[in-house]
Formats: sequence, C-alpha cells, structure tokens
Amino acid sequence: MNPIAPIVKRMLSGSDLILVDVGAAMGLPLHLSPLEGIAQVCYFEPGTDAAEALRRRNAERGFANSRVFTDALSDRTGTQTLYVTNVPTGSSLLKPGGAFMADMDDPAYFFPLKEVAVQTSAMSEVLAREGIARADAVKIDVQGAELWVVQGMGPLLQKTLCVEMEVGFPGCYLEQPGFGSIDPLMTAAGFVLFDLKVANLHRKKEGRADYYPTRVFRVPYRSKSLTRRIGEADMVYFRRSDLLIGDADMNAIHRTMVLHCTYGFFVEALDLNDRALAVGLQNAAQHRALTAAVIEWQGRTSDVLLDWVPLAHMLEKALQLWRRIQSKFFGRYFTPWSS
Repeated sequence: MNPIAPIVKRMLSGSDLILVDVGAAMGLPLHLSPLEGIAQVCYFEPGTDAAEALRRRNAERGFANSRVFTDALSDRTGTQTLYVTNVPTGSSLLKPGGAFMADMDDPAYFFPLKEVAVQTSAMSEVLAREGIARADAVKIDVQGAELWVVQGMGPLLQKTLCVEMEVGFPGCYLEQPGFGSIDPLMTAAGFVLFDLKVANLHRKKEGRADYYPTRVFRVPYRSKSLTRRIGEADMVYFRRSDLLIGDADMNAIHRTMVLHCTYGFFVEALDLNDRALAVGLQNAAQHRALTAAVIEWQGRTSDVLLDWVPLAHMLEKALQLWRRIQSKFFGRYFTPWSS
C-alpha cells in the first residue's frame, strides 16, 4: 500500500495529474512512485518487449489509468537512425563516441553497435492524437536526446509544471546537447532549475575506474580526499511561482505542490501555498489544510533517527572533534572541494 496516496489525493482536491515518462523501460523511478495509481501516467517506451512488460506490470498492480506508447519521441515526425548499443539502455538517436566515453566509461556498454531506421514523433502530436491536453510533469531519459524531446513538446511546454531530464557533462554521445543548450530553452519557457543530482566518476586506467583510488592512493573509490569528475546529472525544473500565481489557477497550484513534495521540495510547496493565500486564491481554511498535508507528507519521508535534531548536532560535533584530532596528531587537513 502506498502510504502517501491519501495525502496526494487530499492535496489534489479532485484535480487530475498527468505524468509523462519518456524512456520508461524500467517503469517509474523510485522517487515518482508515490504518484503511481493516482496520476495518469503516459509511458513512452519504443522497445516492444519492454513496453509489453510495462503493460503487464501495470495491469497486475491495477493501474488502470496508465498508458504505454511505443512511439520514439524526438523533435519532429520522420525517419531517424537509432543507434542500438550492446546494452539496450544505452541506445540513442545520437551516436556513441568521443574522448570522454573512451576515458571515463566502459565501451562494452555501447559496442558492438547496430544502426536501425526508426520513425520518430513529436510528443505534442502523440498526445494530441490520444486526446491528452497537457503534461503536468515530464521525466525524460533518452541517452542524450533529451533536448529534442523537449523541443517536440511544442505548446505543451507552456502548460507543463515540472520537467526532469538527464544531461551529460559532456556525455558519451557525439554532438550531444549540453546544459548550455538546454537551460536557455527552459528559462525562456518560464522554468527555474531547482536541482542537479550529479553522477561523478574517476578516470579509468587499465580498464578499471578504481585503479587510481585503490591501487595508487590506497583509499576507497568514493574517498572524499579524491574529487571525481562530473559525468552527467539529473536536472529538475519547475515552472516559476510568479507565473503560476499570475495564472490564478488553483488546480495547477495544487498539482505543482504535489510535484514539489514528490521531489522533496516541501519548503517550496509551503511557499507556493502562502503566495496563493496572500493574493486571495484560497481561504485560510484551505491554506491550513494544504499546509497540514505538506507537513504530514514530509513526516512520512523523514529519517526517525538521523533527522532528530539533538542527535544531528551531536554527530556534527563528534565529526568536528575527530577531524581536529586527526589534524593535530596525524597531519591530516580536511579542505576538500568534494562534498
């Protein structure tokens, strides 16, 4: 049973929520699971076997409001080349290659490579065909072609409340659009970058990513004394609060607050709730009910032990003491860039 479901339903206040998952072979990621069975989820998975597995899974779990599409999404309708990699989850409309891939990743993940002609579609066209008027939240993981999928949203992007996508720094695909191409588009469309979940890694030697940490420096791979390079990041964008308030659409504000909480932005949810009260979009009783729901949701996700404030303070003091001891008696200096 989903313990968050009753809270989500209260916060939506009868409004529906539409979630689009592009690159959905494994189903919704864990952080979006509180929305399963409540949101209408549109899965896009071109792999026929993976798509059928998704349909069976959703049917077994009773998710009647989910739909699985096998359309390959891009910025346009037409024929494009799909580069099918040795491990299927690496397949992309972009060709793998480049120095970063050779130095930092495992070529066996990508090669041998097969080129297949596929028909691509723009998301706006597919959803219009299916009678779906909007996409409240969109999660995109298509191995470097995320920008094309966003561009294919067309007017849908102006109604969207949240977009999660992956970006490479610089990535393992040739001519892969980077952050400098994606962020200006999202900013111009009225979005603000809320967070980056960064994946960092070490350069390989002799085919081993842990060669330098374990063999040369004699420390664990994730030692804080060694800064790892950024490889890619999952970004999450939200529509600007001033635009939401200006639209005076409380249903959209309810949906945005749910999405804020889904990603752990409980503070942002409360701030948006306060703004809606300040401009008269809701009354005091409605504001109190939403505030209570946000606080209850956060309480269901907090760590009972580690989020206990006295213990957190004691652990912080103990760590500071331990580092002073190491500095004084062992000559260690803790000033790393990495966190």
